[in-house]
Amino acid sequence: MPKSIAFVRRPGPSYNRAISANPKDQPIDLKRTYLQHERYISAVEEVGVKVVVLPAIHEYPDGPFVEDTTVIFDRVALACPNKTKSRRGEGASIHKEIKKYRPIKTLPHFVTLDGGDVLNTGKKIFVGISSRTNFEAVNALAKFTKKPVIPIKILRGLHLKTSVSY
Repeated sequence: MPKSIAFVRRPGPSYNRAISANPKDQPIDLKRTYLQHERYISAVEEVGVKVVVLPAIHEYPDGPFVEDTTVIFDRVALACPNKTKSRRGEGASIHKEIKKYRPIKTLPHFVTLDGGDVLNTGKKIFVGISSRTNFEAVNALAKFTKKPVIPIKILRGLHLKTSVSY
């Protein structure tokens, strides 16, 4: 098994309808998006990471944001029960691929978790409590790791990683 694996999904023609905080007066240029995505894949491969490329799913504009669907730890992957109805079906195809490398666990039905709310620094795991991730996710994640799991209330922004990187 390769040391590092990255899972990516190609953006499709519906990508310009993805959830975004960017002003609508700046429409997404799909040609540019496709080119940038190809360059992204190449850059990841150049550093020696195996890239598993999944095809676009036209009914899921947010499909390229694969980290939202799954949180991967050293030995296990957690399927993220997405609170956003428009995204609930997109995890199945990536989970099928991830199962080739890691077992996938599911979380209790009352837990909502978006992978974009999970930031693993190596020593600690920060979990954004947002409109997409509830506090129950903190305790659920803690059962799968020995690292401290620290909740952070998200006051603005889509989720934790959006807030810390935008």
